[in-house]
This record gives sequence, structure tokens and C-alpha cells, in this order.
Amino acid sequence: MNLKLPPVKSTTPKCKLTLMNAGFYGTKLNMIKKGNPRKHIWGPAFWFIIEHPAQGIILFDTGYHSRYYEVTKKFPYNMLNWILPVKIQQEEDAKQQLEKRGISPDEVTIILSHLHIDHTGGICDFPNAPVYISKEEWELGQETDLQLLKKGYLKSLFSMLKQE
Repeated sequence: MNLKLPPVKSTTPKCKLTLMNAGFYGTKLNMIKKGNPRKHIWGPAFWFIIEHPAQGIILFDTGYHSRYYEVTKKFPYNMLNWILPVKIQQEEDAKQQLEKRGISPDEVTIILSHLHIDHTGGICDFPNAPVYISKEEWELGQETDLQLLKKGYLKSLFSMLKQE
């Protein structure tokens, strides 16, 4: 396969991209790729800090959040702990990690790739941040709590978002 990237315009601003991690999910290798052994692994919940010279600090996703344990205590949400166990500590929350870097939650803009648990967990810590998501994903997120749970979503993690 021959991949060719398009040329980068000279006017394109230079950005800094930092890969971050907020928690882990437990799964089997064979669930990630067919044919792999049934060995248990812990996979990272990645999110990114994009430092843009004109747009400022942009978060791409927010990883898990330590409040995950609170919102999955009761049935039927506690089934998630059996299906896809999560490990996250408060110091791993996106907000905590940003503050250690000297970045205030009020300084960021958030882009969500989609509304799964490992992408939306931390948005509760950014009440003043503009949040961007595709129209299709937003519409999917308006389904009932139980419909979303079947798809791996926890509405309580993103219910504070409102459409403008």
C-alpha cells in the first residue's frame, strides 16, 4: 500500500499534540482482534491536548472519570462493571492532569469523537467549555438511557451538555 499525505500549506499553524490517559478498561485480547488469545488486558482510555496558537487549548475527548464508580452503582448500570470493568483514580481525571500542567478548565474547548463512556467521562469538570460533536452522534445521544446503555453509553456522563 502506498500512502501519500497531502502537502502542508506554509500558512498552517504549528500545533503541539500531547497524548494523555484517563483510566483503563478491562477486556480480552480476542475482543480487540479476532484470533488473538482470550488473555485479559487493561487498555488505556486515551485523550489528547492540542495546543493551537490561535484557538488555544483543545481537548480531544476526556477519557474516563472517577465518578464512573458512582454512576454505575445501581442496576442496570452496574452491569457495565461486569461487562467492561474500569480502573480510574481521581488524580487520573483529565481536569486533575490539566491542572498539574497549569491549565485551567476554563481555558479549554472540547471536541468529542463520540459519546462512549471512555470519551465523555471527564466533561463534567468543564462546565464552561464549548463542546463540539457531530450532529449524528448528538442525535444518537438523545435516545433513552436504556437504549444508550445497550450501545455502551452512559447518558448521565454527558446529560449536562445542551444543544445551542
